[in-house]
Amino acid sequence: MRVALPVAESRGSLYLIPHFGRAGKFAVVEVSDGWRVVEVFDNPGLRLEGRGRAEAIAEALSARGVSTVIVYEIGPGAFSHLKARGFRILGFKEKPKAPVKLETVLEEFEKGGLVELEQPNEEEHG
Repeated sequence: MRVALPVAESRGSLYLIPHFGRAGKFAVVEVSDGWRVVEVFDNPGLRLEGRGRAEAIAEALSARGVSTVIVYEIGPGAFSHLKARGFRILGFKEKPKAPVKLETVLEEFEKGGLVELEQPNEEEHG
């Protein structure tokens, strides 16, 4: 299974960032008997507005075989667009108070510590 996460890089480590659609990059991770990052790519929707952003991101993730996204926060537009395309959207039971390293997020995923989001957990951005 392939999952994707919106990330930023700092001091050689990847961190899950809060704003899904405004992420500078996405990490694609292969999860099967452990996990490994297979690609980190620039957000193709970063300079687009509104639904165009979510469409560009969903298309890029689909092209890479991603079926699940792990988010810190996701707004109504991106949420509804990804759900309509069949993506599974996972998040934290309680939002962390500090930046979270990619490794920590994936350990939580493997342990079943993430929940499937039934609705957006962030306000809409213009």
